[in-house]
Amino acid sequence: MKKIIGLLVFLAAFAMVFGFTVTAAMADVDLYGSARFRTYWADKDKDISSTGYDDEDLEWRIGYLTRWGANFQSGDIRGKVELDTRDQDGNEGSSEIGDVRVRHMFGEWDFGSGKLLIGQTFNPCTVYSSGLGYYSGGIQKFGGLGLGYFRTGQIRLTFGNLVLAFLSPDTSADLGFDDVDTTLPRMEARYSLKLDPVTVDFMGGWQTYDVVDTNDHDETIDSYLLGVYARANFGPAYVKGVLTYAQNGANYGLWSASVVDQAAVYEGDSIQDAECWGGSIVAGWKINDMFTVEGSYGFASAENDDQTLKNEDDAQVFTLLTKIAVAPGVTVQPELIFEDREDRYDDGVKTEQGDATIFGVFWMINFK
Repeated sequence: MKKIIGLLVFLAAFAMVFGFTVTAAMADVDLYGSARFRTYWADKDKDISSTGYDDEDLEWRIGYLTRWGANFQSGDIRGKVELDTRDQDGNEGSSEIGDVRVRHMFGEWDFGSGKLLIGQTFNPCTVYSSGLGYYSGGIQKFGGLGLGYFRTGQIRLTFGNLVLAFLSPDTSADLGFDDVDTTLPRMEARYSLKLDPVTVDFMGGWQTYDVVDTNDHDETIDSYLLGVYARANFGPAYVKGVLTYAQNGANYGLWSASVVDQAAVYEGDSIQDAECWGGSIVAGWKINDMFTVEGSYGFASAENDDQTLKNEDDAQVFTLLTKIAVAPGVTVQPELIFEDREDRYDDGVKTEQGDATIFGVFWMINFK
């Protein structure tokens, strides 16, 4: 029995190696990886802490964004597969069993006049203007661009500087209705305008779906976002800015919904829409090949525009970091963050949400 098992293991390993060798001979395959570690200390007051009292915690564990993957290129076809390892509860400092996530999985065909992509990757309205590591995505959740789960399934067309995408619908914010009906995908577009030394991206997205109650009464929830992303380089210095507006951002699936409440509500037998403004400004200076200093500010402000009483939720963040390239592929990044959730109003009732000060180091070793 042991010999049979050993033979099966050998054959399986041989098949994997042979299959990869054949594939590599037919296409260019670029393997890569990135190991990341988080060492942060956070001081949160009782209003922002999930414990209900002032809380001070050390975070010492593998980074959310530790990943490995492969890029493929064969003639007019390219593809990407990328996985990451995650410590979901944040306590053991280990990726644990099963905490592996698919980040990217897509193929793209260049048909000459354009490109066709199918699979899972970033949506067109994704911006990483800040290099901050703590939020695992810069400060874009304050700026208003990017999805809560970062990447999603889509069919995407690219024509030069214009990108059109048809994304999987997000109906997780169903307002507690019994049923949700969808007929169209989410739709997004992005156009890049290059005016050296400035590049400006104009972005937008739209989604609609119906919610149905037990009496077969339905309501339509329309959500959309608009955004502008500008960046410029001036020698060793750079500046980046984002400004966004969204209606029912939580129903659309925006990451900023985790910072401020921007979900539609059902009141008075109708849907009451929420709106949110967001933005960020990032400025950096590359002192030399080893040191880069960057500061950033982000804000989000949401309110329900059809309420009689005040409903508003605001938040802002200030950050400072130093990126230290100690060797090729090796980065040590000290970070200082002040996050202010400000006061929240629900039907005119004020709730203090508190603030937090975070200091730490984001470690990264890239390999390929």
